[in-house]
Amino acid sequence: MTDVHMEVSDEIRDDDIAAEEQPAAIDRRKVKGRRIVKFTCIGCLSADLNAVQHAHDRGTMTVLGNWSAGQILQHCAKLIQFALDGFPSKAPWIVRFLFTTFLKKRALKDIPMDPGMNLPKQAAFMLPSDDVSFDQGMQDMRDVVARLKAGNRMEQPSPILGELTHDQWMGMVLRHCAMHHSFIALEPVQQDVSSPSDASTAA
Repeated sequence: MTDVHMEVSDEIRDDDIAAEEQPAAIDRRKVKGRRIVKFTCIGCLSADLNAVQHAHDRGTMTVLGNWSAGQILQHCAKLIQFALDGFPSKAPWIVRFLFTTFLKKRALKDIPMDPGMNLPKQAAFMLPSDDVSFDQGMQDMRDVVARLKAGNRMEQPSPILGELTHDQWMGMVLRHCAMHHSFIALEPVQQDVSSPSDASTAA
């Protein structure tokens, strides 16, 4: 997925004022202390879910960036669910044309995903709930992973990349999950965003 910058109205709204009162969002590209994570199969992802659960249960888990662990897990689960069942909407045709023409090959390469890419307003369905619990996010992930292990196939069109095979989806899903899981440390870590992390592209 790629940064899409939306034009914002100059009109001042109540939620704009409320947003100004919130702490500044952390630049995820500069977060240090992320894990180096790479998934090559759904079993690898499942094993890491077990490790994350264990770290949570023993109280050593540290979450870096802007989202909670529950939000990270639910967001990752949403992509898998939509790839299995279909997306509620798709990008405008010009966006799809540009992505499929110029960015699809790169998106499908077996290289780590970079963090810090913002979703456009039209893709709000991919965002996790603000108050989702760790247990709910983990359950969402367990459910979709179980479907993949049972043989369900991800063959729904991408809202920006168009038609994808199950194997292409699998590669993207594993890289997407690896990038987000890298923000869930299994041991206590002090969040530091003073400079770009050496692991900023590791997933």
